[in-house]
Amino acid sequence: FLKRGANSDGHVANEVETEQIVIDSSVTFLERTSVTSFVQMRGSIPLYWSQDVTKMVPKPPIMLDQSDPYAGAAGLHFNQVLARYGSPVIILNLVKRRERRRHESILTDEYKATVSYLNQFLPPEHRIRYMGFDMAHISKSKTKNVLVRLSQIAKKCVKQTGFYVHMPRHISKEFWDAPEYKGFQGHKTEWGCLQTGVVRTNCVDCLDRTNTAQFAIGRCALGHQLFALGVISSPDLEFDTDCLKMLEHLYEAHGDTIALQYGGSQLVHRIEGYRKIAPWTAHSIDIMHTLSRYYSNTFSDLEKQIATNIFLGLFLPAEGKPNIWELPTDFYLHNRNVRAVLEHLRFSCSQWWEVPVYRSLPLPYEEEKKKSDSSVVPMKGREECLDSYDEYYRSSEMTSIHELFSYTMSHSVRDYKPKTAKIDSPFTLRVPSESNKDVNRSVMYRRVSSRTMLFMTQSQETNPNISGKDSTSSQTSTCSSESESESSDVDGTSVSDTSEDSTSMVKSKGKDWSASQQKGGVSHMYGPGLHKYSPNHKDTWMYERYVRISDVCQTPPRKEDKAVTRGKIIENLVFPKSVFKLGSSYGVEPPPVNKQDQDIYHHYVSVGHRGPIEPSKKEAQFYNKYLNKFY
Repeated sequence: FLKRGANSDGHVANEVETEQIVIDSSVTFLERTSVTSFVQMRGSIPLYWSQDVTKMVPKPPIMLDQSDPYAGAAGLHFNQVLARYGSPVIILNLVKRRERRRHESILTDEYKATVSYLNQFLPPEHRIRYMGFDMAHISKSKTKNVLVRLSQIAKKCVKQTGFYVHMPRHISKEFWDAPEYKGFQGHKTEWGCLQTGVVRTNCVDCLDRTNTAQFAIGRCALGHQLFALGVISSPDLEFDTDCLKMLEHLYEAHGDTIALQYGGSQLVHRIEGYRKIAPWTAHSIDIMHTLSRYYSNTFSDLEKQIATNIFLGLFLPAEGKPNIWELPTDFYLHNRNVRAVLEHLRFSCSQWWEVPVYRSLPLPYEEEKKKSDSSVVPMKGREECLDSYDEYYRSSEMTSIHELFSYTMSHSVRDYKPKTAKIDSPFTLRVPSESNKDVNRSVMYRRVSSRTMLFMTQSQETNPNISGKDSTSSQTSTCSSESESESSDVDGTSVSDTSEDSTSMVKSKGKDWSASQQKGGVSHMYGPGLHKYSPNHKDTWMYERYVRISDVCQTPPRKEDKAVTRGKIIENLVFPKSVFKLGSSYGVEPPPVNKQDQDIYHHYVSVGHRGPIEPSKKEAQFYNKYLNKFY
């Protein structure tokens, strides 16, 4: 409740492992069906830090409790992570980087320095991969979409770790040669694949931002899991589908459970809030959850922490000793060996990992250890655990069908399909119907702001070229500048996709946009409020001028217009904007160069052709005078 950071044993606060399992339920028994799984985790930053909750302020100050120059606590923690999951360990740090007053950025700088120190003693293929993404800063921007950037990061992370796949039959090599699995890591086997490594996500309290980021990663993993099972033809899942709504509700219920246990309230910032499609009532709900969390952190979390310390046996009451509520701090209850300096001298400052853990990489040591430590237990043929049919159906017990999970689990058609929809597939993009236009009007208005930049980018591709030249270079420079701006949002390992993927994505988006424009018009796709972003009179006038320039440059002159040249038409259309003597977007006269600059240029050209010349007597005397000052 009140804990942040790590203790001296390497255990961190609010550490939760999340496993996303997708199976083919048409076959009852797991050993005969197809099973896929993806594991990710969250946990506090593994440093000695805390927040002062005694002061009643909205943002308690962050304090680094003690210096750890050799990253002892972080080394123990990541050694445990490598032993459980293998390599690579991908850190997704969502803590703020840009602040007027240093608050969360204190942790960012210390975390990066700690990871850099630990990576010195690992080979490149097993190093910890750090990615910092200022999620709060990006969410405040009107031109950037948080979920789009997180989807790009998730795609890179899932490719590096892979996911668990088990098929009832042997998998051929052609299965992994599909273009959708290009660059996929993981330990390939004849039955499928083993996930190697894990994505470790964190923010300050590992609740709101962390849950949205884990949803984005789970969305990418779900697409690949369904594609591996043969359910869908492409691993890309669209938003506003029944399948994604089910996943969103699943992760929000998961996040609410963790937030109620750790923070005292449900999630404050939800996924639809970061998508900027939340209804107007969500703001008041967030305020109530914030007040509830603030009250819980200030007044009730201390009693919960005291009860937890007694329940876990960290504090043992005894006569003659002070009670637990009389202790000034419980730091020494959770860090018992912090004073044992001699014990820490046994550990190396460079070898923070254990040798068996390192030798088993990239596979997790705990799974490899089972092969040598497992033992054979003889059992009778009538044992219940050997009969999978009886173990699943429980034929000796009275079972009510209405109590089975298979009957009560959520259903895409029954619980998520709109009543007016005609297609039952949960992967169909659901567009709001005309009857619900007034209800969804506020949602559509918010979607316009997030899609305006996409509309502007695509409209530039359909506009005519004003230079009369091939537009490939301009499009390439635009794509490169966008990729640079996107990669600048992420601190650490680059998460930008390949140029082929980005180019194909832009082309496919352009085709979809043109097709939808022909079918339903621009207002049907971008919402009824697009007229608010219509260009003004000056922009329209400027656009018409450039269109006329393009027509003049691309159409050949007719015989009867020999007296009227293109240059005269362009001079009448374009006013000079450059600092040159005569400047326009079509032709520029070179500026005049004075005689002194010409002499300097000719001198350098002559030296390049003839070689260096002998210095003059005056230059030699000046050089000797300079040397005499030192010798």
